[in-house]
Amino acid sequence: MIEIKIIFLIIGTFFMRENPSLIAKKAIVTVDPTQKTVSVDLLDLVAPLAKTAVNKTEEFDLLEKGAISWIPELQPFTAKTCTFQEDNGIHGARISFSYAHPEDLQVIGIQFHESKFWVFKDEQTSKVTGTAIEEENSLGFADTAPFSFQIALPADWENRVREQQAAGLGLWSPRSGMIRGTEWLETDETWTTKTNSKLFFAELKSEFTHDEKEGEVSFLDNDILVTSHNLSDKTAGKTRYRYSMDHQQMRLTLIPIHADGKENTEGKTLYFAFAPKTEG
Repeated sequence: MIEIKIIFLIIGTFFMRENPSLIAKKAIVTVDPTQKTVSVDLLDLVAPLAKTAVNKTEEFDLLEKGAISWIPELQPFTAKTCTFQEDNGIHGARISFSYAHPEDLQVIGIQFHESKFWVFKDEQTSKVTGTAIEEENSLGFADTAPFSFQIALPADWENRVREQQAAGLGLWSPRSGMIRGTEWLETDETWTTKTNSKLFFAELKSEFTHDEKEGEVSFLDNDILVTSHNLSDKTAGKTRYRYSMDHQQMRLTLIPIHADGKENTEGKTLYFAFAPKTEG
């Protein structure tokens, strides 16, 4: 089963945004099986946790500049674009891409079987165009003609955001949540030989422990983390890594990089395997 990481209403989930901050009040998803294209129109973007206009937020600026990469799960898709529009002070965005196989759309929550595209239906989801059949909690669209559906924020979305904010949480889980709060054992590059070297990133704090040595860590966009000391030789000084996680095998790779994001070939790539907690 593929984990769905994209939330159509939260534009940052399409990208390697550490803490998404922009949300659309409505999103219309259009699939054209004849052209094998998908477009997502995010309408009326708001920044509920920011104290500035949508187009003045850091996230808007970085996305408009193309400074944040698409998430790896979207790699099978081609001709990916993200554009912004403005009408009388209301901002929107359109994300579009092409696909090769209808089964590939399952990474964005659109299933394909029995020659139909299936979308989970709840109170916030409804058909816009095309012919659909409804079975249990799903809408089914034929694979012979274009169709679209929309997702809208619930009526009490502002109260929910305030509750999230009061709890010190963002709109969505940070990308680094995939490696936080878990312990890892260092291995060789073949993932076969484990060492006694342990790595642990705190779940809510900007702290980590490596071989019982504590340090500080910052998580940035594009799956980058900055540690207060080098993890390979434990020398002092901030070190940048790009992290990559294999969710099926529960393996973590840390690739040393320079400030410009390019790989630091003089550094050492580190490999870790998930260390499940033992009782007692």
